[in-house]
Amino acid sequence: MDSFDTLKINLTQSEIDAFKLKHGRKGAQTLDYALKHKQFYEDLQTKGGMYLVKDLMELMEKLLQKNVNNLLNEQERAEYKAYRDLFLRWERQYDTFRNASKKIKENKIK
Repeated sequence: MDSFDTLKINLTQSEIDAFKLKHGRKGAQTLDYALKHKQFYEDLQTKGGMYLVKDLMELMEKLLQKNVNNLLNEQERAEYKAYRDLFLRWERQYDTFRNASKKIKENKIK
């Protein structure tokens, strides 16, 4: 994930309308996909959201070296997998919104 403060994405209604007009059904699907993930993206932008991401990363880092050296016990392995899976899920949702929003902002579907 990039730095949170550099990723403010503000879409105007005219940008959204132009995107829908130019890209039709496929544009509407992209817009729907972006809006589906918008709340999650905005939640991560809050102080609380940033704290949660930082906390999750710190928990992962505590176990990372032991994981690399294959020294995790069964409980630690389960914790590390849960942390990693949660982080990857958050990252996918975050990136999904960013990528769809950028397409709308640039009025392009790649």
